[in-house]
Amino acid sequence: MTFRTGRLLTVASIVVASIVVIAIAAAGCSSSGSGGGAGGNTTTGATVSIDVGTGTPVKLPKTGLKIAFVSAGLGLPTGTQQKKGVEEVAKKYGATVTTFDSQFDPTRQFGLIQNVVSSGKYNVLVTLPIVGQQQCTILTKTAPQKNILVTVMDLPLCGRDLASTTGDKLWSPGTLNTVGVTGNIDEYSAIAKACAEKSGGGTTVLLNAAQGVPSAVAMVKGFSTESRLRVVENFNTDYSSQDGAAKTAAALKTHPDLKLVMTVNSAVAYGAVRALESAGKTPGKDVFVCDGLGGGAQMLSLVQQGKVAVDNYVNDYWLAKAATQSVFDAIAGKQHARVIVPGTNGSIVTAGTETWPPLYTSSTVNKYQPTGE
Repeated sequence: MTFRTGRLLTVASIVVASIVVIAIAAAGCSSSGSGGGAGGNTTTGATVSIDVGTGTPVKLPKTGLKIAFVSAGLGLPTGTQQKKGVEEVAKKYGATVTTFDSQFDPTRQFGLIQNVVSSGKYNVLVTLPIVGQQQCTILTKTAPQKNILVTVMDLPLCGRDLASTTGDKLWSPGTLNTVGVTGNIDEYSAIAKACAEKSGGGTTVLLNAAQGVPSAVAMVKGFSTESRLRVVENFNTDYSSQDGAAKTAAALKTHPDLKLVMTVNSAVAYGAVRALESAGKTPGKDVFVCDGLGGGAQMLSLVQQGKVAVDNYVNDYWLAKAATQSVFDAIAGKQHARVIVPGTNGSIVTAGTETWPPLYTSSTVNKYQPTGE
């Protein structure tokens, strides 16, 4: 999904046709979550009722929460950094966390969520949904009916289109909130503007996600809004450095006047830089590289050197901390907007008051520390 999803996350593109049945040991707790946005939460005895925008609140215990974190996958730093963030906040409040690895397989993730919801063991579910349409009903209807509070990271639910949906419409009633959506039209329009300013405009090639991924559509649409850029080709990639290099080399042969390459993630950006240098081009002078999913140490270094002109700082540790903190804030009666973005070290910011993910260039890169991804 990029994702992401839009990010890696764009993980929505990684579809494995396996059917998974996961058995979750019994033991139990149930109840409900905390809310943000409109409506108020009420407290009665040891429980709190949390507004999820449906008229029927989710009822949670005020203490001793049992959290299920259903990751998109733990095989990449994206998932492990999110796990770290969820566990850190939960520990502060005396809650327990059980983590499930979807292995970037939407069928497996759906089975895991089904078992979490039906087990009676959990009262909070934190997830990065690989396929938001597939999980719409279980997360927005079944889970709240069973007093499970859901917070959704990175990708929206219920078919909300990243290429056209913005603001509060990225939230699905029945859940507490949507946190840190990446890969949407606003993000790519902002990147396109920044890239045009850095490069001066000109012939542009996109090294995008797999075909049909919502964030891939959003990238094309976002870059088409910038009149200074002339998008001449949109390559699908497999998210790897090798493919980034191969597609950049092909673009240079077909478009000798190439001025800008936009990449879907850091690995593809590394490959693009290598291919440009192998062709005798100077990245940041002859051809500019912009990226949509970064923040790791190598990418920060490339931006500092001017080899990558613009990057997005996507910190999954901050993302997971903000999502988990919003649950405990709701229990305490502190309400946030329905769509929030993670600020520094997991602070919670209303979407629209701060850009997510934040863009950085050589002039602002020193504000950021490596994400560990």
